[in-house]
Amino acid sequence: LATAQTSLGRHDAAMKSLERALELDPRLAAAWITLGNVQQALGAYDKACASYATAADHAPADPLPAFNLATLHLKQGAFTTARDQAVASLSRAPDNPAALALLADCEWNLGEPEQALLTLDRARVLAPEDADLWATRGAILTDLGRLEEARDAFDTALAQDPNHGPALSSALFTRRRLCDWEGIDRLVARFREGVRRNQEGLTPFSWLAEDSSRAEQLACARTWAHRWPEIENQTTPRLQERDGRITVAYLSADYSRHPTAYLAAGLFETHDRTRFRLLGRPTSRDEDSAMRRRLEAGFDAFLDSRGLTPEAAAQCIREEAVDVLVDLKGHTFEAAPALMAQRAAPVQVQYLGYPGTLGAS
Repeated sequence: LATAQTSLGRHDAAMKSLERALELDPRLAAAWITLGNVQQALGAYDKACASYATAADHAPADPLPAFNLATLHLKQGAFTTARDQAVASLSRAPDNPAALALLADCEWNLGEPEQALLTLDRARVLAPEDADLWATRGAILTDLGRLEEARDAFDTALAQDPNHGPALSSALFTRRRLCDWEGIDRLVARFREGVRRNQEGLTPFSWLAEDSSRAEQLACARTWAHRWPEIENQTTPRLQERDGRITVAYLSADYSRHPTAYLAAGLFETHDRTRFRLLGRPTSRDEDSAMRRRLEAGFDAFLDSRGLTPEAAAQCIREEAVDVLVDLKGHTFEAAPALMAQRAAPVQVQYLGYPGTLGAS
């Protein structure tokens, strides 16, 4: 019943059903797994992890709890932990193409794209008609700069599933990069129709490059942002007394030799420090460069958010009593919409890094 209620979006009712199920049998692994799914849908990622771990304790031979843990850790950016859980799931079900694809995704995010392709090829042997596998292959090939092969992989994904939003987005954008105009009008028309009917998986970033209206941009972004539901009533009053300055935190994965950094370095440096306390919150890897050192010197504090779950990162922001949280990424590579959905600051805005609307509240 809880599974059915969850699929209908009736999360409160599902929680009550699960409470009753666990009263009857506290060791029922399926109930703990479903509870984790509901908690994940509500954005309570730490609780979902605990529920999946409890399910694994009660059903050590079941590959699903480890698979769900790997999926959740991957979503949170904890790639090493996600890989370990994917391996654990595969140790119980070695021929599961979904788990192999998950492992490949982890390897890719850990900077091992060639190994990820090998793992993905194992999955494709088991499920050659799986559009998701072809789309992931295309994304990894794109990362390696093998754009012609990537285009072909995206086309294969679309042949398997004509409504595959990520494959359509990437097929269109890759053709732009290759100046390959063959069939591009047809892809644009499919994308526009998908936006009209709120098709999942169509990326706003790809849509920015097309001749689209502001209303279409908003519609696409809203559908994309819907996957990160806002956590209600999470902002807290100021947790510590300060010197009367307003605390502004800038969230970005681009504190490096990146266009956003070159555009914003002077902005950070010219804040009036008698009125504003400035925090930098990087979400990507460090680099040893003059730009990185300049950026670090431009803030009152530079607080690393790498490897933190959205919940944990949001709690750090609350503990710093941030008044204004500025997202410099929007819907671009290595963005952190799940963190923004936690409502860690009373005022949240997006700026500069993404020239469009987020479509979020």
